[in-house]
Amino acid sequence: MPAPDSGFAHLNRTDTLLPPAERFKKATALSQYLFNGPRYHVYDRTAKTHQFYKSRNLLTGTLHYDGRDYGPLNMHFDTSLKQLVVEQPFNGYLVRLDTAKIAHFTIDGDYFRSIADHPQLKKGFYQIISDEKTKLYCRRSKQRIEKAEDQTLYAIFLTVDAFYMSAPGRDFVRIQKKKDLFRYFPQHKALLRSYFRTNRSSSFKEDIEQHLREIVKIIDHPSHHL
Repeated sequence: MPAPDSGFAHLNRTDTLLPPAERFKKATALSQYLFNGPRYHVYDRTAKTHQFYKSRNLLTGTLHYDGRDYGPLNMHFDTSLKQLVVEQPFNGYLVRLDTAKIAHFTIDGDYFRSIADHPQLKKGFYQIISDEKTKLYCRRSKQRIEKAEDQTLYAIFLTVDAFYMSAPGRDFVRIQKKKDLFRYFPQHKALLRSYFRTNRSSSFKEDIEQHLREIVKIIDHPSHHL
């Protein structure tokens, strides 16, 4: 996972004495194009669930945008619209970034990569959970639906994340059920059966991400789990 450098000119103690407009100009000297995008307005504010990755609140992140590294920044990842949003320093405006210019980004410490023209993976942003021998990627997504309650329509966002795994030298496949794992990793059936016997109290469907994280560790380091 790359460690992006800051794309901002660093502000020192003297800089903090400058007028806000001058501070903004200096702080964004290397990011004149980053904040020139269209405004983003948070929609469905009263929805019981939200459209963002992890939290309704802005999270800290970094990104590689149009060939340069930027950050730290306050940002949202709208997983319903598949848009990355950054907060302008000093004025608090939210700006939608040009998706085509984003190579990769981190948000709250999690790393996402833009993938296009891949033979098995749809175009989009994927969280790279594991990129070692066994790869585990996740395409984070939420679906907006409307429900009626007391003759009033309200929006909710349902999580519909998709998890993909790849063994060395093999194609990516989507993993949705236990059967998918046994079919894709026949050589590890004994390890998988042992894991699921030990963790039978936890639903695979409801806790799929945690299960897959642990299974990747088992497959990549089987001697540690014998």
